[in-house]
Amino acid sequence: MVEFKRTKLGVCYLLFWSLMLLLLMTVGKDFLPWKWGYDAMKIEGRFVFFELDGSFLATRELLYFLGRESAVLSTATIGFLWLLVISKYVVTLKDLLVVSLFTLPSMLLNVIWPAKETIVMALCLLVFYSTYFSRKAFVFSVVVLYVSYALQVRSYYFLILGVFLAGYVMQYFSDKGFPMRNSLNRTAFKLASFKPAWYFLAFFVCLAFLLPDAFYHMSQGQRDISNNYAKLEGSFNVTAFDNLVDVARGLPFIINFGWALLQLSLPLIFAQGLNQLLLLLFSVGVLMICGKMVKRKQGDLLLTLFCSHMFVLLLFEPDQGSYFRHILSAAIYLLPAYSLIFGSSRQGVLDD
Repeated sequence: MVEFKRTKLGVCYLLFWSLMLLLLMTVGKDFLPWKWGYDAMKIEGRFVFFELDGSFLATRELLYFLGRESAVLSTATIGFLWLLVISKYVVTLKDLLVVSLFTLPSMLLNVIWPAKETIVMALCLLVFYSTYFSRKAFVFSVVVLYVSYALQVRSYYFLILGVFLAGYVMQYFSDKGFPMRNSLNRTAFKLASFKPAWYFLAFFVCLAFLLPDAFYHMSQGQRDISNNYAKLEGSFNVTAFDNLVDVARGLPFIINFGWALLQLSLPLIFAQGLNQLLLLLFSVGVLMICGKMVKRKQGDLLLTLFCSHMFVLLLFEPDQGSYFRHILSAAIYLLPAYSLIFGSSRQGVLDD
């Protein structure tokens, strides 16, 4: 299997952001807003009044199994491997600008803190590397890793996995797609038509109308619960939003989903700041990639997995900051589709 060498711009990207990672993890964190590392401080045990349980306790056991040093070393290693993967896709100055736009918020919010997203980024890296072997290895790794993470840390990863498997079936088997294997994108395939768009609409309608009431309260209902809990703690978040109507199946589900999509895709309407601008640019980039894939009648399993993350987060995320942090941890899944659309000069077709 032929591999393309990392370009000089890719090496420059890797060196610069690796240095930034080192600086931020050693001295830079002290100058950042404390709320960015709030969850990390909880997990580390700095707040004696906060009793660790659930996902916080599971994350601490995974990261701090040999003490604080193991957590810092694991975080730095995962951050460097993450940069190593991204640098492979930096070919032009445009690539450098595009990937840096999501590297910066990812590093400030996720990469430098030993927290829940550290584990998610490690999981995403393992899934990403599994595409170097075969499609079966990729699907197998997604199932095993997501089930394991859902059992240990965040149960909603069961739902992400379910949405992905539904998307996999709809995209691949229904249209009998055939692989488009190349060195930078091993999960893409060509579709005879884009019937999966209609299948997804049918899937969404089934999700909105046919599931038990408990599903709607456990998904969309979490948004109101989280915001009410924050208010009891005296926390004020300008980007937090409640469901527009009472949680229920059918039309209320669709209305609340549309309201969340508007809040999280067009954040500058509701709050103005650098975070909102970066989130808007990120959302526009995702829309462009998905739109071009649809127009070209191409599918990509990593893109499908990313969209599964985004879809599930839209169900329950209570504010823009939380959503941005969580979706950025899976943003590495966008790179092959980005390469397929905008980096055709580097794609060498390979046999299975």
